[in-house]
This record gives sequence, structure tokens and C-alpha cells, in this order.
Amino acid sequence: MRALRGRADAGSDRGAASLVEMLLVMMVLGILLSACMILYTGAMRTTNGTQARLSDLTDSRIAVSAMGKSLRTAILPNQLPDSSSTDTAAFIEATPFSIRFFANINNDENAVGASKVSYAVTAGVLSESMQQPLPPVAGDTTVRYCAPGPGCVVRTKILARGVVVTGTALFRYYDQLGNPLTGTSLTMDQMEDVDSMDIQVTTKGSTGSRNGSTYVLRVALPNHDAVLRNGEES
Repeated sequence: MRALRGRADAGSDRGAASLVEMLLVMMVLGILLSACMILYTGAMRTTNGTQARLSDLTDSRIAVSAMGKSLRTAILPNQLPDSSSTDTAAFIEATPFSIRFFANINNDENAVGASKVSYAVTAGVLSESMQQPLPPVAGDTTVRYCAPGPGCVVRTKILARGVVVTGTALFRYYDQLGNPLTGTSLTMDQMEDVDSMDIQVTTKGSTGSRNGSTYVLRVALPNHDAVLRNGEES
């Protein structure tokens, strides 16, 4: 009887030990699984954040590149065959967050004249508007534009969404010496002096990008610069 009781006690001890070991193993596995989940969640958060920032940066770069391409063609109408133009600057309006100017676009062999191009942000949407001149009159080099309204074609396209307009200006203007030209809206004298400019766009298109992504481009204005040089020589 004593031998049987001893074997029973030994068996219960082994059973209790196995249960404790199993509980310890489960606890360790639980800790390991929790750590793995934390690492996985952190990695996914980092990956999503990186993808969001790259997406925002791509949107900013595309928008800035498109504007830079057009702004490089900024030109005085009288640099084209428009004998009646009295404009003294390529810019019609220039503010830190919007711009309107004459652009030598879609003007093969100077057959049409300069188009009016503008960029502005409304409710976080950066848009481009373009108004081409009216068809030319034979024997007349005067370039005419229709008055905005019904029947007047102004093409508009969206360049970027989620554009942040608080803080740093979208457009910064500089003269030939690199001095900044500032103001809520540049005066005509200031617009005549613009020789180059910075375009800076920050987009925040998703919640994964906390502060958004910014792309900056310095744009030289060769046509306008030619006017400034001619003015100095004369």
C-alpha cells in the first residue's frame, strides 16, 4: 500500500510540474507574440508613413515641375509680335499664394500670341487656368483676349490636392541681385524687376503624413531677364 501511495504521489508531482511548465511556456510564448505584434505594428506604421510621405512628395514635385515649366516661358507680349501691347511686365498679378502672367505657350511660330496663365489654391486645391488669345486678324498683330464669362474659353486643370497654404509662401520673387521682392501683392515696379522666383508646394494628402511633404524649385525667367538686360543697356 505504501509503495502504491508513493507512486501515486510521484505521479501527481510530475503532473503538477508538467502543468507549471506548460503555464510557463504559454506565458513566454504570449510575451514573444506580444513583442512580435508590437514590432509588426511599428513596422507597418513606419511603412505607411513613408509611403504617405513619398506620395505627398511626388504630388508636390509634379505640381512644382508643371508650374516651373510654364513660368520659364513668362514673357512680355511686346516680345512677341504684338505691336499694341503696353504691358511693362510679364506678370499680371503676383502674390505669395497666387500668380498670373503672360506665357509663350502653344504659340508655334508666334502665330497666336501669349496665353494668360494663372495658379492659385482654393480649399487646398492647386489649379492652373489658361486663357489663349482670340484668333488673330489678318494683317493685325494686336493680340486680343475675350472677357471671362459665358462663351469665353478658360481651361482649368487641377495640379495637386491637399496643398498646405499656411506659413511659407508658395511663390517667392527675386530681382537680378537676388534680393527678395515682398508684399501681399507685388507692385508694377516690383513685377518689372522680377528675375527669378522660388516655387514651394507642401502637400498633405493623407493622415499617414503628419506634416506633409515639401518640394522647392528655383525658376529663372530667361525672357523677362532679357527685358531687364535690354533696359540696362539702353
